[in-house]
Amino acid sequence: MGRSGNCVYSDTSLTQPSDPMVIKPGGSHQLSCKASGFSMSNHWMSWVRETSDGRLQWLCRIISGSTYYADAFKGRFTISTDYSNSMLHLQ
Repeated sequence: MGRSGNCVYSDTSLTQPSDPMVIKPGGSHQLSCKASGFSMSNHWMSWVRETSDGRLQWLCRIISGSTYYADAFKGRFTISTDYSNSMLHLQ
């Protein structure tokens, strides 16, 4: 990340596979997201979902191993990171 005058610019990105998936009730799957251009260990990383009416709903977040979950999702998901590979996971 660099600074130019009063502007901040950055070449950061988060990449998530876009393949559709169907999970049966009781089934499990891991979602992953790869970060580039910044260190995840220095930032809150969150998962959100888009509801059927188009709103964004926060699920959980992690920083330095400390995790926080929305009440409605506690015990249903596990958020984790693999800092060596710049990966964020939700299972």
